Amino acid sequence: MKAIGNRWVLLAGVGSMLLGAASCAPETAPASEAVGEVTQSLAAPIGQTIWLKACLNSKFISADGNLGATAPLVADRAAAAGWELFQVVDAGSGTIALRVSETGMYVSADTNLGAQLVANRTAIGDWERFTWVDFNNGTIGLIAKSTGKYVSTDANRGANAPLYADRATAGCWEAFSFGTSGSGGGGGGGGTGLGAILSESTFNAMFPGRNGFYTYAALVEAANTFPTFATTGDTDTRKREVAAFLANINHETGGLVYTEEINKAAYCDTSWGPPGCGCAPGKWYYGRGPIQLSWNGNYCAAGNYLGVDLKNNPELVATNATISWRTGFWFWMTQTGAGTMTAHNAMANGAGFGETIRTINGSLECGGRNPAQVQSRIDAYKRFCDMLGVSYGSNISC
Repeated sequence: MKAIGNRWVLLAGVGSMLLGAASCAPETAPASEAVGEVTQSLAAPIGQTIWLKACLNSKFISADGNLGATAPLVADRAAAAGWELFQVVDAGSGTIALRVSETGMYVSADTNLGAQLVANRTAIGDWERFTWVDFNNGTIGLIAKSTGKYVSTDANRGANAPLYADRATAGCWEAFSFGTSGSGGGGGGGGTGLGAILSESTFNAMFPGRNGFYTYAALVEAANTFPTFATTGDTDTRKREVAAFLANINHETGGLVYTEEINKAAYCDTSWGPPGCGCAPGKWYYGRGPIQLSWNGNYCAAGNYLGVDLKNNPELVATNATISWRTGFWFWMTQTGAGTMTAHNAMANGAGFGETIRTINGSLECGGRNPAQVQSRIDAYKRFCDMLGVSYGSNISC
């Protein structure tokens, strides 16, 4: 069902998550679309050991020495271990270097090899220096000092997406999520991200009747592709964000019971959404996943951001648990919906749980429009805060 002007859509059957056509992320051409102005608000984690995951294919970056001393780094690993862990080193003048944990060698953008990234240097020079760039969307980029270009996971150069520092602008191919060693690279739990706030046993207690599709491991893996989720602010702030996210998801899916909308329909409307986001033949865009993602425009916008073709493969949101959770984080971290801020910013900046409701479904629930629905979300939020041992904060209603 649509609201006025086709701008907001209500998912029939399960929950009532609103996704705004006007707020959808624009379609990006991964190898050429500029990300716009960047800032350094997400600082490089100097001194920490991290993993990097490519936006292109959600694979970990590997410096596998078994491939040869001049073999490029690749984005082809499903988990992060020695070859996929890098120490972030201060290289001076606002640059960093990456040292491979397995070998102690530095990553180099070797211009003699076409600016491919190799991990075979024992010392830091200009080829080993990179500028860490925050894209302000939960991902970062790396600009090589040797070329002045972004590091790219170039799928045109091979199925394992070898890394080259040769792109003047940045899109999904040049974007990486990251996490510290132990924060989810090996499959969930522990570390400094969501796994440090929410244990698997607590998750199970929160959702005792959930569908087995919604696994804890997939939740943590998906969260780690959005590095600022559950890592911003003090411990209480982080706990409240986790409680708020899960409370809203609980409301949308009946306690993580539903993976697909009950009242299925095509949900195809080409009058809005990113360019090129029509409807694939035979594909239906009804609600799926933790936010019950709906309509072709929203599938396309989420897919563009995540680097997954959801226009032609919408069923992935109900068959691939990690992708499914990532669509929930996509909305939470990047969309302002019916409100004035993202749900993440509402919790990280102290605006309160009530503002997350406004962002998600404010035009139909807030301001006395549907107090029962608002109270349902609040009750879940309070319950989850209690389970995480944190106070509710201010402004919990809308």
